[in-house]
Amino acid sequence: MINRCDDATYELANDIAMSGPPVFVRGGEYTLFIESKSNNGTLSLQQQSPSGAWINCQAYGLQYVKTTAYAACILGLELLPGIYRLKADGLVLNLKAYLVGAS
Repeated sequence: MINRCDDATYELANDIAMSGPPVFVRGGEYTLFIESKSNNGTLSLQQQSPSGAWINCQAYGLQYVKTTAYAACILGLELLPGIYRLKADGLVLNLKAYLVGAS
């Protein structure tokens, strides 16, 4: 368990139709908010490895943080420090996504 406080909000996507930009996250407990105007794409939360490869994140070491782009999605996560992005595959419209730290 990380149990680290971070009260920052990280913007992973703002009204885009593609993968979001890389964002450095301090690590800790977060709520992932996703909003989209389509449900034809797939969204994956990814972390960048030291070699530069993007790897799908797993929630609590079990299932990948991956979903169909619904109109709205909220998920609680514990994340290690690192660089993250929201990867979009398929048709995703007006994608907005945020990681909000639990302080």
